[in-house]
Amino acid sequence: MIFDNVEDLALLQSYWPQSSSGSIIITTTREAVAHYYAEDHRTISIEPFHGETGTQMLLKLTGIEVSDSEEKRTANSIADRLGNLPLALDLVGNYVRSLGKPLSSFWRKHPHFEIDFLFNPNLMEWTPAHFEESISRIWALHVYPTASNTSRPLDANSRRLINMLAFLDKGGAPLGMFQATTSESMLFEGPDLQGEIENLGDLIDNPFNQVLALDGAIMNLRDRALVKFNDITKQINCHHLVRHAVLKSMKGPTKQSIFNRLVFILNASFPTQEDGMPLHSKWASCETLASQILALLQSYPFHKNDIGHPILLCEIAARCAWYFLELGRYNTAKQMAGQSIEICDEALKQGSHPGYSAWFIQDMTSHQYNVLATIEREQPGQDFGVSLSEKVRDIRINNRRASNPEDDMWIAAAEGNLAVSLIACGRADEAYGILLRVRQRDDMRANEDLYLRNTCLCLLMLGKLDEALKVNDDAIKAARAKRGESSEQVAACYFDLANIHIRKGNKSAALGALQECLNRRNLSMPLHQVTAFTLHKTGDAVALEGDYKSSIPFYEQALEILNCCECHPGSLCRTAFALASACRLAGDQERYESYLHIGKSTASKFCDSEDIGFDTSSAIYDKYVQVGLR
Repeated sequence: MIFDNVEDLALLQSYWPQSSSGSIIITTTREAVAHYYAEDHRTISIEPFHGETGTQMLLKLTGIEVSDSEEKRTANSIADRLGNLPLALDLVGNYVRSLGKPLSSFWRKHPHFEIDFLFNPNLMEWTPAHFEESISRIWALHVYPTASNTSRPLDANSRRLINMLAFLDKGGAPLGMFQATTSESMLFEGPDLQGEIENLGDLIDNPFNQVLALDGAIMNLRDRALVKFNDITKQINCHHLVRHAVLKSMKGPTKQSIFNRLVFILNASFPTQEDGMPLHSKWASCETLASQILALLQSYPFHKNDIGHPILLCEIAARCAWYFLELGRYNTAKQMAGQSIEICDEALKQGSHPGYSAWFIQDMTSHQYNVLATIEREQPGQDFGVSLSEKVRDIRINNRRASNPEDDMWIAAAEGNLAVSLIACGRADEAYGILLRVRQRDDMRANEDLYLRNTCLCLLMLGKLDEALKVNDDAIKAARAKRGESSEQVAACYFDLANIHIRKGNKSAALGALQECLNRRNLSMPLHQVTAFTLHKTGDAVALEGDYKSSIPFYEQALEILNCCECHPGSLCRTAFALASACRLAGDQERYESYLHIGKSTASKFCDSEDIGFDTSSAIYDKYVQVGLR
């Protein structure tokens, strides 16, 4: 005997067999129902398909040959978008088959089918009748009671939690972000015109700070098969079709309220960047939350008419973009900064930014442009970020409030960043003068080690090696005091020290400094491009006295890492050609030709636009490495 779609514990009482023989199968989305009726018998959790099963199901439903590679790729993409949910796969497969068209045609016609197709009420007329009841039950999600859905409605906290999860990363959200937030931390760097935000007190009142409230909401949602909780990762997630269904069911004001609540929660949770200091020591916390910020930015365009202009999200995105920048994920950082600038520009243009003054938005825009300028310095690109750095400085000068020391501090910080771009493009004299002025300011002491390091770079470029050595010593001491012995800032100073010793011809001292640098970088960022550049420099140092064979492993490790990074292809050419040269000088002709081919094939992808020809000298490609890592 089979009882299908049982949602009410009491529903089966009058139908339940009294004899002890025979077997009964019950299907339900309610965990409580399953355990009540199963008693000591087995309950089976039915999960979405795994691997190729969803793809094969779609191909079988549509009658398409597995050998058709384009259709197989499309089927795989559709199954992935549907989260391999059998009911959704069946729905799409039957719809496509009824049209008599290939899956690729459906994909082109409905690029966002998981949003605007699956939840279209007109869909039912195209599908077999037996779908109607099950579809309405699945999509209703027991969130809101209807005539065909007799389940009890969700309580306020459970509904609030599922609504939040609908906007967050489909891979899951850490429970910690919903707890331990205070009103003060939620308002950090937040609205400067708080009186303009309607119901601000409610938005920053987080009911999940109470453990029982969060546990209760999770229990309710789990009982209805709406969410899963991973006790190992401490993350909660829901199927992404559930996310879309919940978003579809939300009214405009609810969307705006939930989205803003999430922004305030993430503002409290995501690590802060006091005085523009690096985030290296906070990478673990950043990693936990970065995907949630990306999810909000990705969902925003679909709901912008309901949400408005999320200015505070842009402020959080500036911090998150800086994390991705430090991580070497430049494309993600650039995308986040670019989208944030668009949101801010649109808000100013429309004059629609309640809670935030024009000054606040323009100031935040300068921080987003600073991210873009830093990317151009580090990849590097165009004029090494000089134009964008000047833009940041000019925005802050034009936005400066009379007799405001904090504004003056940020203008000075913009000057300091401009100096790095000037160093990168060979204008060390100009940069040196700027850095001396910045270092004289008391309000720049928080980043004293960075300015000392950049001063050392200037002196190194100007050939003033003894002065550079002295300033480098000061930079190392400052970095140790401010960031810690194992910090990336200390590692960077040791890299500079190695360059000074190389210029002085002291191979032993250079290798010692590079080992100090590698020890720190291997500890916190073993596969980062800065570690690759350190390995490359170590290869250079080893080859100083003609030991080309011993330099090869360092270059090879560097090339392996760079192949997995978002670095400029010119930096990869640099290492490939250095490696080819070392192999040739070591008498290894076969490897010489192999690495020479890698360098040339990589150079061919960008040499026309850069007009560098096919020069195989490693040094000519130095300009494609950020200035402090050459």
